[in-house]
Amino acid sequence: MSRESRKTIEAYENGGAEGFATFRCSMLQKNPKLAKKRDELLKQSLETVGKNAKLFEIGSGTGDDAKYIRSLGYDITVSDVAKYHIDTLKRKGFEPLKFDAVEDEFPEKYDYILARAVLVHFPHAEVEQVVRKIYSALNDDGIFNVSVKEKSGHKEEWLRDFGVDRYISYWTQDEIRAVLESAGFTIALADTEGGLRSRMLHFVARKEKKW
Repeated sequence: MSRESRKTIEAYENGGAEGFATFRCSMLQKNPKLAKKRDELLKQSLETVGKNAKLFEIGSGTGDDAKYIRSLGYDITVSDVAKYHIDTLKRKGFEPLKFDAVEDEFPEKYDYILARAVLVHFPHAEVEQVVRKIYSALNDDGIFNVSVKEKSGHKEEWLRDFGVDRYISYWTQDEIRAVLESAGFTIALADTEGGLRSRMLHFVARKEKKW
């Protein structure tokens, strides 16, 4: 694991996680259109996924996305690497796995893997490594739903919020598309969220069946 990823995990462990979780909840409450779009993107990504499929989420955080996915009739395995988030997920009735996307191997093959706003904390080289690992962990026709961040004029930076430092990597649409396609994925859907200077890039990628 890179120094950047490790230090960001420490930030979540050392009091940052609660602040970020409260901020995210407040942001979505103040902007219901944003919350609705995020849910719509999740729903779209599941359109070809059967209700009995095996789903896995990397970096489940407070479990909001997993809760919505379960409301649609799916079961999903949740995971995180930060103890704060694992404890939060347990309090909400989940049975989370402690899972490090860089260091750990997936416990089994899946039909759908979700990593929303998680790989933003990994340097580019680590993201490429994790994307290849995710490709291998998916069954044929499996779906990878991923979002990263774009910021005009930036490749990476350290942000200080709630008294701790977090590492953020930035991508252009062409850059993250190239990483996904290089790993073997076919892009099924691409969307954005936010302004032109700073925004989230959402991709739904498919592992095509090899004949």
